[in-house]
Amino acid sequence: MEKNDRPGTGEEVEAVAQKDAEDIDGKRMQRLKQSLDLSLEKFYSSIKFSLFKEQLRPLYEHQPQALKKMHAQLLAQLKSNVSEEITWMLKEENIGKLLNGLNDQIDENPEKGKKGWRPSGNAAQDVLAHTAPYKLREKERLQGILSDLQSQNKLLKDALRARQTKLQHTQQRVEQKAQHWKQIDEMADRFDIDEAKKFLVKYSNYSCIR
Repeated sequence: MEKNDRPGTGEEVEAVAQKDAEDIDGKRMQRLKQSLDLSLEKFYSSIKFSLFKEQLRPLYEHQPQALKKMHAQLLAQLKSNVSEEITWMLKEENIGKLLNGLNDQIDENPEKGKKGWRPSGNAAQDVLAHTAPYKLREKERLQGILSDLQSQNKLLKDALRARQTKLQHTQQRVEQKAQHWKQIDEMADRFDIDEAKKFLVKYSNYSCIR
């Protein structure tokens, strides 16, 4: 036998066995088993002999002791089968080491030592942690829409201001033209055609106006 294959001392073997037992039956594993035991006890207690007696009344009337023995044997066999199945499942799925591995995750958790969240009793306050992210995203979306609307509103205001300025210039030119034609109209009203004819007759012989 190679040196490495030799068994250790009695203390070493005992220490390894104790470590394996701790790995399999750590505190969390023990709590799980306790919880399973409590649940199974409640389940087993529901399998009452009165159910057998009610469903198998003819047998109970003729052989009550045999029915009691049958009930006890069935219950014992059920407990044995369930226990074996649970033991096999815990071993097969390596539940013990997985539960013990939670200790390492807890130790590595940066939130370790901080008080865990608990409901305050105020439902509206408690749901804020769940609704706040959605509301923040909705707020950002609405702010984006508002920003777009404000930009469009500014463009419309600028276009309206430019149009108003153009209309004012056009109105000023129209008023100037109207004033000009008004002056011409006033001059036409003051013009005397008879005086003009006399003027032409009077000065028609002058070469300067020929």
